[in-house]
Amino acid sequence: MELKKEEKWLLECLGNEDLLCRSDRLAACTISDWDGVVHQAARHSVAPLLYKRLHAVEEIPVRIRETLRQAYLRNTVRNVRLYHGIAKIIRLLSEAHIPVIVLKGAHLAERVYGDPGLRSMDDMDLLIKKSDLPQSQKLLRRAGYYTAQSRFPLDIHWTLDFSVPDFRVDMDQVWARAHSAKIGGVETLVLAPEDLLLYLCLHFAFHHLVKYSELRALADILETMRHYGNRLDWAEVANRAKQWRVTNPVSLAFMLLMELFRAETPEVIRQALQPDKIDPAVKAWALEQVFLDPKEFLHLSPYFWQLWGKDSLREKSMHLFRLLFTPREFVAREYGAPFNSLQNDLYYFIRLKEHAARYVRAVWRLILGDKEMKTQIERQNRNLLMEEWFISGKSQ
Repeated sequence: MELKKEEKWLLECLGNEDLLCRSDRLAACTISDWDGVVHQAARHSVAPLLYKRLHAVEEIPVRIRETLRQAYLRNTVRNVRLYHGIAKIIRLLSEAHIPVIVLKGAHLAERVYGDPGLRSMDDMDLLIKKSDLPQSQKLLRRAGYYTAQSRFPLDIHWTLDFSVPDFRVDMDQVWARAHSAKIGGVETLVLAPEDLLLYLCLHFAFHHLVKYSELRALADILETMRHYGNRLDWAEVANRAKQWRVTNPVSLAFMLLMELFRAETPEVIRQALQPDKIDPAVKAWALEQVFLDPKEFLHLSPYFWQLWGKDSLREKSMHLFRLLFTPREFVAREYGAPFNSLQNDLYYFIRLKEHAARYVRAVWRLILGDKEMKTQIERQNRNLLMEEWFISGKSQ
């Protein structure tokens, strides 16, 4: 796959922490080139990070530097507000003796990137023990969070395995390894570095390759590697990937870091996970997905697309059931309903109504032979094959 000029420049800027040594090359870029780079940075949610890389480089046009500076400042203001909210939530749960692990953006921006403005955040992700979910939700709902009316973007998790039964993520061990840290000025827990790295690889594979594409997720992995450096136990990363049965998505993430950012990958990872021996077809698919225009994604459940595949009637019946009747915990998270309550079950009727409105149109387009829908089916079937490869644990 041949990358666009602006995509190549964005990758070079993100992959190099010191661009002053490349100022002669940067000076060769036209204002049109830079406009393309800024557009790609915004599309991949890395404009604030690009500002950090470029703000001290004199060869950058003033308008471009100011555009990136404004993106950084807007993101800083938004994130400060989010951190204020997450601090209140952590205190609330802590007072009830409910432990919390802060995930993804809120952890990364403050502890890994070292500047709350450098990493954009769509929501605030917290990991809570499954046994604490009912009490946590009661407290959060009483405080005005985690309801359908709440405007605070809070996402509660209770596992790191993305609901893949074949994965073997030992959550008791994850909690035992968690580190104490201050997030938003409040003492809490964050993932151990090795667990964080593996989780970011899984998140990239399952959310940013098969659902929607963004370089931000790869940048997170790269920044985590740079931040922890020699403090990372790479042998443990490799061993834990095998224990969790996630070697394929992890090796694919490292392959892309090597391919796109020229990232140095420790020998123990190259030997144990063999990211440089990924099947060429898998590599081509992954590179295409990373830079696929979001407009080309039609965000429908994978279970819907599986209904139009080659599975047996029994398998398709299971896909339909999973499409309509997602686990109760997910319904509670989606609609802000109390766990293990009649109200939570009633939301299944609302969900059915919403699905009817959403999927009947999609089915009708398929019946009419809509070319876009046929393209989507081909793409989604290919994505499903890649998901199966992620889960299979088979070597490349």
